[in-house]
Amino acid sequence: ATGYAKAGAIFNAGNVGSEGLAMNFLMDRDAAHWVSDITKLKASVGACDTSSPITPTGGLTGTFIWTCEKGKISGDIILAPTNSVEIQALRFTAVP
Repeated sequence: ATGYAKAGAIFNAGNVGSEGLAMNFLMDRDAAHWVSDITKLKASVGACDTSSPITPTGGLTGTFIWTCEKGKISGDIILAPTNSVEIQALRFTAVP
């Protein structure tokens, strides 16, 4: 729940920040590219309700769908196998 709440906060803020991210989170896409990608998604689908439940797909993974003003966001989250809750991977995809 904590990791999923962080995913919603990232989307709503439009910025990944640094709190709650695994050390390898920004290796494939840096913070500036996350901002750009989230900005494009928000322009496409509008504001989203990030309170829908997550569907667990494993002990540290889950999928979700957010209903937005002009479409939906489909997403996946993977948490790192650490003592603290850290996001290892996150994916947002616009669904018109």
